[in-house]
Amino acid sequence: MRREELEKVVTYLEKAIKELSSAAVDDERIMSRYAEHRVALELAKRGHVVQVLNERDDKRADIYLPEEGIKVEVKSGKFVYGSSCASFGSGRQIKEGRFDFCVFTPYNENEIKEFLVFSREELAEVANRPRVKFARFPNTNPCILIRCNGYDDLKGSS
Repeated sequence: MRREELEKVVTYLEKAIKELSSAAVDDERIMSRYAEHRVALELAKRGHVVQVLNERDDKRADIYLPEEGIKVEVKSGKFVYGSSCASFGSGRQIKEGRFDFCVFTPYNENEIKEFLVFSREELAEVANRPRVKFARFPNTNPCILIRCNGYDDLKGSS
């Protein structure tokens, strides 16, 4: 997808998110799609050719960079009580090498706060050490990445 197209999509998704927010509707699906397109736009701004959705040559991750052969997975999570989480289910995406890099985008209300980039190797601990105690769905999604605002938030969640 060209940079200009991504800019339009991101703008329209931002408008949709703001309208939903003003109606007190919280839609995680739209935020995750928005995060994917925001990351794709940031990559395009840095000169990468970006493929998303059905245009991807390699569909194992959310974004594919065909010139480099790089697969990028995008995870998003809303800040709740000082922390934001992203689930990798049972860790198969990581263990099976379905992506090369993961961009985690914690968000607050309707705004992405930061872009945290991890290599798949850096996320091996997430796949190999399930956090059942912290997972919302411990039987199906125990492999989670947690971003806390500070140590007190981390202590409070344990």
